[in-house]
Amino acid sequence: MNDQRIIETALWSLIVYLGLGGSFAPFYMWRGVCRVDPHGAHMTWGARLFIAPGIASLWPLLALRWLRGVSALPEERTAHRVMARCKNAPSSNS
Repeated sequence: MNDQRIIETALWSLIVYLGLGGSFAPFYMWRGVCRVDPHGAHMTWGARLFIAPGIASLWPLLALRWLRGVSALPEERTAHRVMARCKNAPSSNS
């Protein structure tokens, strides 16, 4: 396989990938944002258009989350929250 054929194949793959993402983005902006993120229901259409390029580029991940029906917000796990949870936990000495 020569270099030109490899480059053509890579470009066509990119075009197909972004084409699928571009066709997925309007449906996701219309229905998926609200289902995956509860705060997304309050987004304006201007904000949804602003995130459209990200939706088009990350469409496989977002489609998977939409199909799974993930609507709960993920819990942030930082060292501070872990320590606060340990301090608030009931001690077994009492």
